[in-house]
Amino acid sequence: TKKISIVIDKDIIVFNNSLGDVIALNINNGNLRWITTTADKDSSVKPFLLKLSELVINDNSVLFSNNNNSFYSINLETGFTNWTQNISSYLKPVIINQLIFTITTKGYLVVINEPTGNIIRITDVFDKFKAKKRNKIKPVGFIVGKDNLLITTDNGKLLAINVSTGKTKSILKIDNSKISKPFISNKNLYLVKDNLIIKLK
Repeated sequence: TKKISIVIDKDIIVFNNSLGDVIALNINNGNLRWITTTADKDSSVKPFLLKLSELVINDNSVLFSNNNNSFYSINLETGFTNWTQNISSYLKPVIINQLIFTITTKGYLVVINEPTGNIIRITDVFDKFKAKKRNKIKPVGFIVGKDNLLITTDNGKLLAINVSTGKTKSILKIDNSKISKPFISNKNLYLVKDNLIIKLK
């Protein structure tokens, strides 16, 4: 099932739909502010295969990506596109100090300058996996800490990536199947597997 992402900033509510449209409404009266279509109609990716990341608002911009090789920054007030990048990702981007962090569907960590859209660095974080295995592995989610970026995969692995270098520091096997994205609470790391919650210190 496809999940609709909704974000609110002041008097604007912004959400997406399964066709790749991003819609902004006035939160007080429901009036339409703008609609921006992001899906390529000529793409080989059919609408039912399109996966969208969650929306993120930062400095009057709406940021998101999809698995159709498109990462967008859209002006929150007008709906006009600030910039785009050819990045395929359905994971929620993380913004820290004007740097955008995202993980592609193929396992690359991409760092982008938020105001300009320029790519600062691309690092292969799945480089420790053998070629035959890595083609079947997909990232599930990630979080960014002061020193490390933690990524979970659909084959039950937890990867620790050095934020400064983008290099993979360690790979921990949690399970043989899909685990949730990482969550941190009270300095503890939590993962969800089926009906099981896994706590790591």
